[in-house]
Amino acid sequence: MQSTRKPSSNVVLTPTAVFSVFSAAAPAKATKNPNKHATDSWVERIVSPAAADAAQDVARTRLLARLTCRARQSEGRASPCIALRHGFSAAVVYLHGFPDMSVDPAPLPGTAGAGAEATPDFASRFPRKLSEAVCAASPDTLFVCFNASGLPGSDAAASATAGGQPNGEGGVRFQEKTVSRDVLDAVAVLRWLRAAGGGEALLAAGAPIHVVGLSTGAIIVGMLRGLARGAPGGSGKAPALVRRGLLAGCTWHDDRLTLTAVAGLVDTAAGVELDFDGAQREACWGRSCFSGAPGAAPPRGWCWKEFWLPAGYLHPDADLEEGSEVAPARSGSGSYQCRLRLGRQYLDEFVDGTLDVAASVGPPPAGGSSAPMAATAGAATEWAAPPTWAQDAAPLLVIHGTSDKSVPLPHGLALFEAAAEPKRLFTIKGANHLLSSGTHIKKACQEVLALMERAHRAVGTQTRL
Repeated sequence: MQSTRKPSSNVVLTPTAVFSVFSAAAPAKATKNPNKHATDSWVERIVSPAAADAAQDVARTRLLARLTCRARQSEGRASPCIALRHGFSAAVVYLHGFPDMSVDPAPLPGTAGAGAEATPDFASRFPRKLSEAVCAASPDTLFVCFNASGLPGSDAAASATAGGQPNGEGGVRFQEKTVSRDVLDAVAVLRWLRAAGGGEALLAAGAPIHVVGLSTGAIIVGMLRGLARGAPGGSGKAPALVRRGLLAGCTWHDDRLTLTAVAGLVDTAAGVELDFDGAQREACWGRSCFSGAPGAAPPRGWCWKEFWLPAGYLHPDADLEEGSEVAPARSGSGSYQCRLRLGRQYLDEFVDGTLDVAASVGPPPAGGSSAPMAATAGAATEWAAPPTWAQDAAPLLVIHGTSDKSVPLPHGLALFEAAAEPKRLFTIKGANHLLSSGTHIKKACQEVLALMERAHRAVGTQTRL
């Protein structure tokens, strides 16, 4: 029997509690039909970056976020009452890849064909399936996904529509995107979940947050691990990650996280070649910089990047691929391919040290003690007892498909090897980059749920998974 009791207000996931997350080996219970539970979904606009984490000249935008939970009970009936949308015992935050997004940018309240209560659908399959699994397994866990800055629904046009301009929230265009900005977006969402924008707290005190990132989202997960140790001069006990670029002003840290990297990598310079072809790299960097390091003046400083938009959604900056057509009216499904301009600054961060994933997931700059555990293709590793410093490192679960052609398995193994304890590797035989098979998605979701259960036991949460 499942309980909706929440942790007491004085429960906090301390370093000691983090250690116990890995000492138990209780597997998550499988759910036969994840769709049998009614869910409640709604839209939030989350301002990013948070004021505490950005310089004054950084453009702020309003992120399009979709929140989902098991329909909670009011007077014996399932109810989406706003008064019930708080006090959750945990949250799962999904970070999408690139070029991709989590939330369908339409319909939104106030747009053509949308009712006042319209809630955007998921834009891709993995967050939908993960949301179903989470809501089926835990009646008291909030699932959150959002579109990063510069993407439809979270770009400059959407910010203006949401009334952001008067508040200095001018938004970000797709052409201006960077991964470090995506990291700040993730931090803004995590801060918002803890603070709830001055309203009633969405999460109970001490509630763990489980962050799951796919592909580029996994790079963000890696960066969050280093940032979460604590800002320089802050309350974090472990040495903080060296912050560069937009991350230089980030003061965030959080010791109540678990992190899951799906189809991730540690060598971001290699990631440029995986995500951008030779013509795109040359357009941004020029032929003399084709080897990967920016230096000489590029011929254009930007490239066309392929992107898939929902049928009927017209992007003001889109350049249609030959043969692509935009559906004249929304059909509720389907997509079309277009091209959007992307500045070279996006590629630059992959090679200039801004995205130092190895330093972020690995031992802290000083005081690291244990050698990384080697990874073997096709095998899963168990959680090992962490060294003493790792009590300040967020638990890291690395999931990778053995048939991933977009980010081949060796990249996932290298990420695991570079990571410090506590960590676990789980490979899925035959799985591709997007875990397209329902069986493969189910296996990934079960691993996330197993990690959640360990964390919940560590903080004394009564919700059973």
